[in-house]
Amino acid sequence: MGIKQAVLFATVAVAMGAGLSACGGSNSGSGSNGSPASTSTPASTPTASVPGATRVLLVSLDGVSYDAIEAGVKSGALPNLAKLNVSLAYSGGVSGSPTVQANTLMPGWATLLTGTWVNRHGVTGDSTGQTINVGTVFDATKAAKSSNLNGAAVASSGLVDLLAPYKTSGSLDAVTDCSSNLVADDCVTQQAGALIDNHYSLVVAQFHGATDAAQIYGVGSTQYAGAVKLLDSDVGTLLQKAAANSNDKWLVVVTSAYGLSASGVMDGLTQLPEAATFVGVNQPLNATAGVGAAVPATLGEIYAYPGIADVTPTVLSYLGLLPGTEDYAMDGGQLIADETVQDFNVALNSTNANVPGTQAVLSWVPPATGAITVLRDGVAIATLDQGTTTYTDDLVAAMNALDPSGAAQTHQFNYAVQTGTGTALVSSLTPQVTFAPLLSSLSNGLYVYYPFTTTSALGASFPAPSDHFGNSTMGPPSGSLNPLAGTVVQGPFGTGSQALMVDDQYSATPWEDYQLKFNAANLDPTNGLNNTATSSSFTIGFWFKNPQASCVTSGDYPLLANKNYDSGAFPGIALAEYSASTGVGCMLDGNVADGTNRTSDPKLTFSNQQWVYVAMVYNGPAKSYTWYVMDPVLGARDTVVSASAVDQTLLYTGPGTNVTQKGTSGTSNGLNLAQSATADYTAWGVGTDGTRQYQYARNGNGNAAKPANYQTVIADLAIWNRALTANEINSLYGSQLPLSSLVGN
Repeated sequence: MGIKQAVLFATVAVAMGAGLSACGGSNSGSGSNGSPASTSTPASTPTASVPGATRVLLVSLDGVSYDAIEAGVKSGALPNLAKLNVSLAYSGGVSGSPTVQANTLMPGWATLLTGTWVNRHGVTGDSTGQTINVGTVFDATKAAKSSNLNGAAVASSGLVDLLAPYKTSGSLDAVTDCSSNLVADDCVTQQAGALIDNHYSLVVAQFHGATDAAQIYGVGSTQYAGAVKLLDSDVGTLLQKAAANSNDKWLVVVTSAYGLSASGVMDGLTQLPEAATFVGVNQPLNATAGVGAAVPATLGEIYAYPGIADVTPTVLSYLGLLPGTEDYAMDGGQLIADETVQDFNVALNSTNANVPGTQAVLSWVPPATGAITVLRDGVAIATLDQGTTTYTDDLVAAMNALDPSGAAQTHQFNYAVQTGTGTALVSSLTPQVTFAPLLSSLSNGLYVYYPFTTTSALGASFPAPSDHFGNSTMGPPSGSLNPLAGTVVQGPFGTGSQALMVDDQYSATPWEDYQLKFNAANLDPTNGLNNTATSSSFTIGFWFKNPQASCVTSGDYPLLANKNYDSGAFPGIALAEYSASTGVGCMLDGNVADGTNRTSDPKLTFSNQQWVYVAMVYNGPAKSYTWYVMDPVLGARDTVVSASAVDQTLLYTGPGTNVTQKGTSGTSNGLNLAQSATADYTAWGVGTDGTRQYQYARNGNGNAAKPANYQTVIADLAIWNRALTANEINSLYGSQLPLSSLVGN
């Protein structure tokens, strides 16, 4: 019998008043999503526990909407649900936060059984084979007393699959899979009733008939209303069973693990009405609840009401098993004792605790009375006055408190807010927060460093940048350079950091660029930056951003070079931006040559409008170059290029060293090169090449073309007279800190 036939059969049975056997039939029944995962021994066979204890009946009427219950209670069609205090609630987590989960069967049930959302429990959908990552209510009751019995009767085989590990571990004593029965919900009623009769500590009953009816007929149909009425009768049967055991003290919680769309489809979305569900309890609810409330007009408003994550804390509170403040790791709070805060949210302005100002901002709707305590990882960090609605925590200090040694680490903080007594708690787990130290070894061999800090405001003309060590100077190569060709812009290190933007849009002659020139008087050629000697090594590194909305579409644009880049074979080193051949990101192209030979060009993609770290490491003894691009979107990449065929790949050879540059006199490829036939390798172009004549976007025949407006943004430029290690390069990027934090501005 298929789903449609099963629902029709159930609806006809209600009309006729006929009772159906709960354990007959075969084939695919209501709620089946495949072959049953397992079927336990009937619930009546486990050894009965002693009567007279506090017990819990947890019922989920999957697919029943809050509106359907409110309408049925008001009309008198749902007399058994009317006996409960029914509050508006939400499922699916909080939109826009890490808690958002699919509004479907298995994620919803993982929340019901753990008091957590997907960022903790890890169940992302309804595929089989998933496991819950955190402790469940079954584990808590068994840990409290091994003789406690937990049992479940379920209408969906997918839920049986999710529960199977707990049956194997022994924390769940009985599981009955009713999904293949003729009318699965009747089987659930019978089997859950047997568990109640046997004095189980925790009885779980999952019904699925409303979802079936909604998906076939819609939530506005008479068939759906009939299915909800049938489920009300099932709830009545279980309530009568619990009441018959007069010595037992039963907490009854009735809810739905997920909501349906307006058309009755289980589409998994976190929208209204999918997020609008309910929690009904046979005990007085605290003021947190929204008994009789109307479904709000917007999704954000529903988070002021309970969520299905409140079910497990409510159960554990009733059983006296709620974790203490130091161990509280549930997103929900209990609903039957002291009032908890509502709409608790933790927002991070960054997940990188290297960046000063990285904070967690906590917000909530407070209860009417009582002081508020904020806890981080179970430790109180603040006590706030009644009515307080927010708290800001310094994540840099929090990470340092975890490990004052400054070692690299990642951590997820669990924030909790407590009101009233120790039972009034809710918590929230942050995303991973990272801390990567800036290695102190990076100060060794640091020869040239431009932090690009200035007292000028953002948007102002950038004054001549200063080398921290005084070993070089940087400035416009011509006094006629437009002042706005170099502009102060926001740097990569958060509020207060600055960078230099080189802008070519102001004039054609002289072309807009900057020149970095080594101070020969301050350099010792024997210890300086000379890679012609087999023992010499060096590293160039800097932060870079292409601020344009698109990459270079033709030709190329130089970033840093000490050569005449009219030809890649000309001697020297150059790094330029190209259009990406892959169609993903932009392209950085490195070039090293000696006038005759050149290395194969390493091409590494990078993301435009993102801060990336770029480094070139020359290893003298190995005669090789390693190029790095560290990108927040595309990841970290590097490539090694052999330089064994390059005899004269100079960075700096000492005072006054001039090397003949081919094609540097007269014109070459249409470029007017107003420079002598020799080039001084102590001069580097920033936003141009070593001739200071290179221009972006030469046209197809190689002649110079007036460039489109184009900008280059560069920050924290440094040159070392040694080869940095891969770990040091990773530290430069991963720390998200300027070198000035090591050596000063």
